[in-house]
Amino acid sequence: MSILKTTKRLLAAVLSLVMVMGVLSGIPLTVAAEAQYDFDALEIYNGGKLSGDAYGALDASETDGVWISRAQLFNPLKAKAELKGLDYTKATVALTDTTGSAAAYGHVQLTDEGILFRTDRVGAETFYYTVTVGGICYGPIPAHVYTYGVADSVFVLDYSLPVELYAGEHGLASNDVLYLSANPNAVCNLVVSDSKKGAYGDFAVAEESLVYTVKEFMNGVDTMEIRVEILAPGATEVTDATTGVILTQTVTVAPANVTYYEDDFDGITYVNTGSDATGNIWAVYEGTQVGAEQSADQDMNYGSDPNYATNKTDIYNNLELKYLEHIPDKSILDQVGDDIFKTMYGKSFEDGSYTDEDILHVLYGDASNDTIHAMSIHTKTAAELMSFTFRGTGFEIVGRTTADAYAVLTIKIENLDNGTVKAVPVITESVGGDLTQVPFVARKNLAMGNYKITVYGSNYNETYRMVYVDGVRVYQPMTVEESAPLYKADEVDATFNEIKTEIRNGSIVYGQIDGDMSDSVGLASQWNFGTTMIENRDDSQNLTLVPTPDGEDGLDLYMSFGPNNEIYMSNPVRDDTIKGNYLTYIAFYVELDESYEGERSIQVGAHLKGTGANFGLNDQSVEMVYGVNSSDIVNKTHTHTVAGGTEQYFSIDCDLTFLNPNGPERALVIIGTRDDNMNVLALTNIKLNGYRLADGIAAELLAVQDVYDAGASILMGATVDIARALANVGKED
Repeated sequence: MSILKTTKRLLAAVLSLVMVMGVLSGIPLTVAAEAQYDFDALEIYNGGKLSGDAYGALDASETDGVWISRAQLFNPLKAKAELKGLDYTKATVALTDTTGSAAAYGHVQLTDEGILFRTDRVGAETFYYTVTVGGICYGPIPAHVYTYGVADSVFVLDYSLPVELYAGEHGLASNDVLYLSANPNAVCNLVVSDSKKGAYGDFAVAEESLVYTVKEFMNGVDTMEIRVEILAPGATEVTDATTGVILTQTVTVAPANVTYYEDDFDGITYVNTGSDATGNIWAVYEGTQVGAEQSADQDMNYGSDPNYATNKTDIYNNLELKYLEHIPDKSILDQVGDDIFKTMYGKSFEDGSYTDEDILHVLYGDASNDTIHAMSIHTKTAAELMSFTFRGTGFEIVGRTTADAYAVLTIKIENLDNGTVKAVPVITESVGGDLTQVPFVARKNLAMGNYKITVYGSNYNETYRMVYVDGVRVYQPMTVEESAPLYKADEVDATFNEIKTEIRNGSIVYGQIDGDMSDSVGLASQWNFGTTMIENRDDSQNLTLVPTPDGEDGLDLYMSFGPNNEIYMSNPVRDDTIKGNYLTYIAFYVELDESYEGERSIQVGAHLKGTGANFGLNDQSVEMVYGVNSSDIVNKTHTHTVAGGTEQYFSIDCDLTFLNPNGPERALVIIGTRDDNMNVLALTNIKLNGYRLADGIAAELLAVQDVYDAGASILMGATVDIARALANVGKED
């Protein structure tokens, strides 16, 4: 044997010994060729359900982690393996740091089968490992783990319009973490293979789109499970943890505590009894500017939506008649009134230079979402006109009331749970002028249950009788227990207090403040401008809540005459010196519901009321002012712009001051209008969560004026002065 061969063998033996010692000591050592090898990072995809406790936190019970098998760990060595014939089944793996020294990671568990990676947060994390095979240690190899998260989504629906669940900042992905800056080239896909029919509506699936359309009155939830697929760059499908991850989430839709169904909603049954000449017949009037969808935004008040934030007027242009080609006889305009026609169009009905659209504008007025059902009633005996079935604690039928072509109706309320039946007579007359989007029948605070509502109508006198249906509103279709996991905290146990009823109960007072804010006319005296109104029985304006010239009490009329489920406030301009400087308002006290735990809220149902020649006008709005004392009102500290004709709910979000040392602590709330224009603010309900109205407080509010002069009246005095006055009413000095 030559010296050269002996030297080569000795060197090989030394290198082998050094290699073995290096592996045993945890220090990777390769021959020169391996040291120059540039290992690609192993990219791993992981994901789980977001817990909701903190941003990016994962629910450990939902996150099993991701397994990286020995074969996957060998991926960065694939090219080397093919050249060298390496067998990963005989390889050993070690966790190391960037230098190759042994290391431990809190979320990485090394087993004989591979590596289990678990984490409690979304984001990117890197660990390092080495692979030893064939006596050679390869590495350290970086492993980048990208962890994504999805959250189950709940959409609470306020209206019957379709809703795009996978759209924009409020879609079902808005609470998910589907993008990581450390991995910008990953591809996210919504994976829903089939549409689904639910108990109350349908989920329609298209590419990156999921639309839910309610078909039946909702008293529960519909759900659908979808998958979100995160693909590694270049991957076409998820086959293992290195090609992507598929996350599963549940989408739930539920009805809000006040839900509005449009007149063309599938769940409303309209009954036709014959031809136009011999029986009752429905026609649908539909404009071109119909809002296609309701918003998926879950941060708004329930009962509010941008689609209804402004009036829609195209119902009067490009009209399309549905069901039957039925336009009422033009002679109806004699009953509606030539004055309205001339005001709106600048020409007389008698000159004949009008179009069918002009006539329908006068006949049908403004409508929510630009659709309205109208029926010409011909049958002498009572006939069924429409019906619907719902579960809840109350309902409204919203339509149009007219001065002449009104309907005489009977509303049958049938409790399907116990068989009880109640009949409510309704006359849709508003002599003071035509009103649109009016709840001409409203019943709240019913026992929670299942109800069928049937509307009957007749035309015994064979005069022109029209009934208009613009929509149906349902209150609290789910119990507190059912809604608590789904609703926002300040909407779970809301109560609806009808303003009309609470005025009668003495829990709400109304009034007007003069131009100099001195309250010179008081709460219950006659005023000349700035009126709180209801409809009038004998003139073209609305009726103030004060005694009429013939001695009738305005409040009594409000409680008994005509559709009266709203209260109207306006500030007609008397002259430029006081324009917008006075206030019409309602005022009430709230008390804390001590048994309530959670977020509290006060909301008011309000909308812009078009009357007479003003209905249907575009770009109109009325300013709502609210607060807790005169300073809030004078300075317009808190305002909302109310521009839509459909009722929406607005937050009364001012800080309340609770005072009253000799009884339950109460906080004053004032809501009204100081608008510069002649537009009318309509108020319907006070919606409370965590509060209750103070009972019978009207007498105490009026007594304040007897104890103090005008400067200490309900609005001029500070809240603390009012509370002190209340505490001392009837007591000696």
